[in-house]
Parts: sequence; structure tokens; C-alpha cells
Amino acid sequence: MTNVICEYIWLDANKNLRSKTNILLNHDPESGFPIWNYDGSSTNQANGKSSEVFIRPIKVTRDPFRREEQAFLVLCDTWIIDKVKSKEKNNIVYIPHKDNTRRQAQITFDNPTTMKEDPWFGLEQEFFFTNKGDNKQAIAMGTSSQSQEFYCGVGHDKIQYREVAEHALNNVLGSESISCTGYNWEVAPGQCEFQIFGQGIDAADSLLLFRYILNRTAEIYKYSIDYHPKPYADYNGSGCHTNYSTMSTRSEGGIDTIKSYISKLEKTHKTHIKNYGSSDNKLRLTGKNETASWEKFTYGVADRSASVRIPTKTFFEKAGYFEDRRPSSNCDPYLVITKLIETTIYDGEVFAISNEDNAIMAQSIHQNDEPNA
Repeated sequence: MTNVICEYIWLDANKNLRSKTNILLNHDPESGFPIWNYDGSSTNQANGKSSEVFIRPIKVTRDPFRREEQAFLVLCDTWIIDKVKSKEKNNIVYIPHKDNTRRQAQITFDNPTTMKEDPWFGLEQEFFFTNKGDNKQAIAMGTSSQSQEFYCGVGHDKIQYREVAEHALNNVLGSESISCTGYNWEVAPGQCEFQIFGQGIDAADSLLLFRYILNRTAEIYKYSIDYHPKPYADYNGSGCHTNYSTMSTRSEGGIDTIKSYISKLEKTHKTHIKNYGSSDNKLRLTGKNETASWEKFTYGVADRSASVRIPTKTFFEKAGYFEDRRPSSNCDPYLVITKLIETTIYDGEVFAISNEDNAIMAQSIHQNDEPNA
């Protein structure tokens, strides 16, 4: 056994990432990673008189920022202690913090019907690199009519952040358990997109770890990452387009299931908009700049001005996936993928979480296992 360096990562009250380092002395990673805690009064998640919020490991990857062999990134969700039940059971009992959206997602994705459908997600994370005022200056020098010059561009006059993007890509691949399928430069200066693939709830876990690695890599270059869905009025905003398929849509004749899913999404459009990001997402969904209006649901084949796009290949092969283009770049991915499952597979049913489902006893988990809740 040796000392293990663990970077515990979680979401704060504003859905921003936080982290702190835990050194586990003479620890065997195969034995799991312990629940830890932080000062929730400093993240707007608790008051000072009862400040402890607990972080439970849910996904562990190699730490690409540390050279030590036994160094890990430990993504966590947030919990608090149920003092009444803990006293009754004479043992610590945790319940989800109100900001813990993963718990509802886990209940939904652990349902046998969901597991049988084996949902796949391809999350297209868009964002802007920023370096003080440089990016705004670059945009001011151009016009929106020139935006076609930047998409998948080549050359310093078009792309100024390739070095940091390549570094981020290498760090993501070095983590070993995040499935990044590619990246490209987007329509506005300094705008980029990485594609993250995952099956079930792991897609959302992987996206959060990607965001952490991206932010940490940008730190090295003294850059910042802007996830705002519409930072510049005259240019394309940033989304998190969500490519979605199930066993039923991927099977022969799956296009009929896709059409059924889209019909359900149309009926629940307003609910999805509420779950697809902050109110600023409406600044992006205007019906312009490759978006549909947030006020009206639309769909079409190869149509990037629609709420939902059916790829041409899916249309002709009559099976595959479709793309929901409404989620914002700063969305909570647990809310997005859970709402898609609830609407398409369960006709809008939201699974109630019982008190017993919510409560977990004190435990550690294996780095490759889901928590035994």
C-alpha cells in the first residue's frame, strides 16, 4: 500500500465545480474511497451552525495533472446527515442535499425498464475560451457575417486557443475513463466544442469530469472558460446539444420510436426548457444563429434551426439517434438526461424517491462500482 492523492470534486449551489485534495495514507485504492465533507457555508449550501456537507464518491478517474501513479480525480455528489435517523439507528445516515440532482437521476436510470432500453448519450459541450478582454476584442474586430470563417478553422487569424484545447484533449484522454469522441472549433471566435459519450448516467458524470479537466487545463494558461449560453449578442451562443438513442431507436424500424419520442417531447416542451439550463438559455434560443425559438417546438431532418434534429443517416436507415438542440452550455446534465428518459420512456412519469431510497448508511465504495444505496 502507498499514499493516494485524491482530488474530490463536486457541484456548489450555482452548479459551479469545487474541489479539494484528500491524501489517503497507506491506502489501497481497490478498497474504495471514503465519504468526505466540506464547509457548505462557504459554497452557499449550508449555514455556519450546521456547515458540514458530505461528498460521496461516484466516479473515479486517473488524475492527469499529477505525475504520481496513485493520483485520482474523485467526482462526488452531495449529502447531509439525517440527525434523527442517525440517532435512531446509532449509525450515520445520509440523505441527499437539496442540490443533489444526481440522486433522482440514479433512481430513474437504475429502473429495470431504463436499463433494458440501454440509453446512450452524446453530449456536445460548447464554450468560449477567454483571456481578459482579448476574446471580446476579437469579436469586436469581426462581424457575425464572418462567422463562417471560424467554424473548424485553421490558422492563427482564426484560431488562437488551439494549444490549450489540445492540452485539454490529452488530459481528458489521460484520465482513462472519460469517452471523448472528438472536438472542433465553433462558429464564433474562441468558441469550441468537445463531444463526450456515455451510457446511462455515466454520460453526465463524464461531462462534469470533462468540465473540471477543461477548467484546470485553462488555469495553466491563465485562461477562463465561459459556459454562458449567450455571451455575445450577434454570434451563435453555446449549447450542450444532446444526442440520444435507446435500444428501441437503434433497432430495426427505430425511426417509428423516434417519431413517438419526438411527439412526446413536443407535448412537454415547456417542462424541458425549464430543465435545460438557466433562464439565460432563452437568450440563445431565439430562432436565429442555428437555434429554434424557446417558445415553439420544432423538428426536422438535418435541420439545425429546429429544436430536435433527425440526422440524415438516421432518417434513411430508419434507425439510430436524434439530437435535442435545446440544452444550454451551462446545463445540469443530470436534469437533461433524466428528463429525456422520463418523457420518452415513461411518458412523463417522475419516480418518487422513498425515505429508505434516499437514506444511505456510512460507507466507502469501490472505484469502479456504483454506490450501494
